[in-house]
Amino acid sequence: MKLYSFALTVFLALCFSVNTPKAFAQDACPLTEAEIKQNKAFTLMKDEKNDYYKSENFECLYWENGKLRAETPFVAGKKEGLAKVYSESGQIVTEMPMRKDKAEGIIKIYYPNGKLRGEASYVSGSLEGLTKGYYESGKLQYERSWIADKLDGLQKTYYENGELKEEIPFVSGKKQGIAKEYYEGGKLKMEATFVADALDGVAKVYDADGTLATETPFSAGKLEGIAKFYKAKKQIASVTCSGGKAISGVYYKTDGATEPFTKEDLEKVEALNRVFKFK
Repeated sequence: MKLYSFALTVFLALCFSVNTPKAFAQDACPLTEAEIKQNKAFTLMKDEKNDYYKSENFECLYWENGKLRAETPFVAGKKEGLAKVYSESGQIVTEMPMRKDKAEGIIKIYYPNGKLRGEASYVSGSLEGLTKGYYESGKLQYERSWIADKLDGLQKTYYENGELKEEIPFVSGKKQGIAKEYYEGGKLKMEATFVADALDGVAKVYDADGTLATETPFSAGKLEGIAKFYKAKKQIASVTCSGGKAISGVYYKTDGATEPFTKEDLEKVEALNRVFKFK
């Protein structure tokens, strides 16, 4: 998934929104509230959240400026067909195919200029298959794989130039395996191993030139072991960690002397687990 609000637009499509709107037509919602008020096929309905208009085959929701906000097609009392959500300016925001009250098919979300922003595959109301997000330039931004509403498979994010930015393996909705992030240009930025969504093993961060910068040990999601820090291929510090806490640390000076970590330094080490969250 940085969109309009994927959740909001999908919610509107599910609740309110198969054809291009035509004024006074019963196969779609009229373009404006002024038009629908003159159409005897529609009745004004009120609930706690919104006023909307309902006919035998459509529910229509309008913006305060009178333009169509969402339309939902019905067949035999159930949502059936292509539900749509529009911006206040009249641009299409979301298209959601419905079948028997559930999302079924490819949902599409658009930028204000009409370009495709994201698409997701649904089966019987659940995410199933690929979801994709796009930059406004049309380049692929991310792709996610879903099984029964859970992330499953290698999820990938891309820089706008097409280079791989991040890859995260999922199994049944949880991170499982080695996640990686890359610099533009293709060099590895960081890598971490996950077991059932928890960091486990030695997580590593690399400088832009490809040299190792840090090694941070984790066990069941908590800091555990000796963390090591490097500069120009030389170790410059180490920290003993246990139970998620940085217990003690030492800096190695170029003259061979050492200097202990301060409390503030240790707290920074403890914050390293946030670096490797990978979303």
